[in-house]
Amino acid sequence: MKDGDVIASDLSMAISDLESKDPQDIIAGIKEIGQIIEELPSDLVDCHDMQGDLDRIEAWAQSFDDPKTFIEIVAKNVFKNFKKITQEIDDATNEIKESNFYDAGDSIADVLVLTLGPVPPAPSSPAQPEDLLATEW
Repeated sequence: MKDGDVIASDLSMAISDLESKDPQDIIAGIKEIGQIIEELPSDLVDCHDMQGDLDRIEAWAQSFDDPKTFIEIVAKNVFKNFKKITQEIDDATNEIKESNFYDAGDSIADVLVLTLGPVPPAPSSPAQPEDLLATEW
């Protein structure tokens, strides 16, 4: 992973914004996390097993390039999911304090999904003959 220190610093700033529980700060924190997501493909270029997931995340993040669309989606979702978002932020904060970074990552991902919507699933690839199970008739 490249730029790990920069990512950690940016994530720390985003979490501070999220912890304030002010809707405007939450949106600022989400934007900061969005920037981190946009930079992930170049930061994780050496992680070959993650390429399919990174491609999906990158395509998803690009769908928010239009500021009007981004604001509409975020405002609607923050309003609709505010209580759940603030609970996930509390969870992430406590998990970070306990050095439970795996669960903190899950909580932050939940905040993103509640705010921006889910990352689209990977397109299903056609079945390969060697992947099919043969059964007796």
